[in-house]
Amino acid sequence: MEEEKMQDPGFGAKYYRPSGRMINKDGSFNVKRTGVSPFINGYQFLIDIKLVYFFGIILFLFVLFNLFFAAIYFGLGKGNFKGIGDDYTFLDVFFFSAQTLTTVGYGAITPSSILSNFISSFEAFIGLLFFAMATGLLYGRFSKPNAKIKYSDKILVSPYQEGRALMFRIVNARSTQLSDMKVRVIYSFMEKENGEYNRNYFNLNLVRDTVMFFPLSWTLVHVLDDESPFKPYSLEELHQKSTELMILVTGYDDTFDQIVTSRYSYTSSEIELNATFDRIFQSKEDGIVVIEVDKVGDFTSVS
Repeated sequence: MEEEKMQDPGFGAKYYRPSGRMINKDGSFNVKRTGVSPFINGYQFLIDIKLVYFFGIILFLFVLFNLFFAAIYFGLGKGNFKGIGDDYTFLDVFFFSAQTLTTVGYGAITPSSILSNFISSFEAFIGLLFFAMATGLLYGRFSKPNAKIKYSDKILVSPYQEGRALMFRIVNARSTQLSDMKVRVIYSFMEKENGEYNRNYFNLNLVRDTVMFFPLSWTLVHVLDDESPFKPYSLEELHQKSTELMILVTGYDDTFDQIVTSRYSYTSSEIELNATFDRIFQSKEDGIVVIEVDKVGDFTSVS
């Protein structure tokens, strides 16, 4: 079937200068939004950042809150508390603040005046809100439905039947059960016309764009025949045209009981000519099929 130019899928068609890749390697869009309050995207930011950064922010806020309230307690003086000796230090009220914020309340130090009771009660209230929000965000991070699809590092131009084909390979990096998988590939490149750069989009036909079950790897194949919009150009021309292959994978995840998606892209610099993918799964003597997920990108050059 002949592949025709498609409408702009959402990235825009006209630019004043050449643009970079549209989809980053982590699947995010290569778009920076300005003129928007950072608080609008605060929840999304905390859900999407790496786990180590998330815990780092929570720890920073925890220490910051305790330093703030400890400074207030230290300024009030020992007369507003019971259990504080004459040689008390800032560290003593800092730990008292931590015990109040977490509502642990060991009782070694207790507020004795109305003012200190009011401040410590307010801190306990702040602590309840803080840990409720932190718990909700942590749950949101783990419960967020997403697919962990691992892609081959390169997209290959390989021998296929009597000709050649573009090929890339994917595998499920989790032990979740995925089914009813679908893949779409959009071929995009830029051309300069009348002083403007126009980005063109083509939907690439795949030999097979759906599978019912996805327990192993899946090699996606686009035949480079006379109807392929990809075929007429050399690798150098593809570089000059800022070529990008944008990929959207969708499927049903049994764990989340939802449709999950994954995005990825290849640029012309990630095309490997005359190569084939290595086999990464095999059946053992006990009948179990073993797949080496970390080798999804392994390939061998062919003459």
